Amino acid sequence: MVYAFGLVGFIIGFLAGQSVIGYLLRDKTKEELLNDPKLKDYGFITWGFAIGFCVLFVFLGQAVQSSQG
Repeated sequence: MVYAFGLVGFIIGFLAGQSVIGYLLRDKTKEELLNDPKLKDYGFITWGFAIGFCVLFVFLGQAVQSSQG
């Protein structure tokens, strides 16, 4: 059950990270994106959100599981 919570948290975090990147890069043109050397750094945002949400949901799953008995 905890693994299911972790998987759901990872997916939600990944989508949240993609949304943040989309928001941050919304005003950039294709040429600016292709020539931006810092573009690779934006990948850490997605993975950070995914891992963070996964950990959060694992703790939430453990709390739910322990409260059920």
